[in-house]
Amino acid sequence: MRRTIWLRAELLGIKRMRVGVFHGSNHQWAVTDFGLEAVKPGASSKYPIPAGRLTDKGGADDSLYIWPWHMAEKTWIDMDAFIEAFRKALEFHRNGEVDQEIFDKSITVAYARIAQDREARKKASDVPKSRFERLRSLAKDWKI
Repeated sequence: MRRTIWLRAELLGIKRMRVGVFHGSNHQWAVTDFGLEAVKPGASSKYPIPAGRLTDKGGADDSLYIWPWHMAEKTWIDMDAFIEAFRKALEFHRNGEVDQEIFDKSITVAYARIAQDREARKKASDVPKSRFERLRSLAKDWKI
């Protein structure tokens, strides 16, 4: 059931909204007539995605929706919330027509990217500290 309501921008925590019609949201994203927009306080910044660009494709053979993959690199994104809102935005702006195969593949690749980025950050944090960094850390501990 699609529920359309008029909404004041202040309720979403953004200074100005491109449109007055609001079609659904979660704590981080809102589906609007404009497209898909990050909303505060769940989002750290404004992030509008125009409806006409929701189905932009990318990947090695241009077979994936680029937005899930692109958002996977952002550390402020709640990926589950983005995927939920992205699907709703596609359904709303594409009249219910979502290519399920492309959608599923795009989401799988996005989650793989998140896992890969987490692993890379973990490895980077496991790198032994240089002698200088260890001495600086000791100096802080000893309040020198």
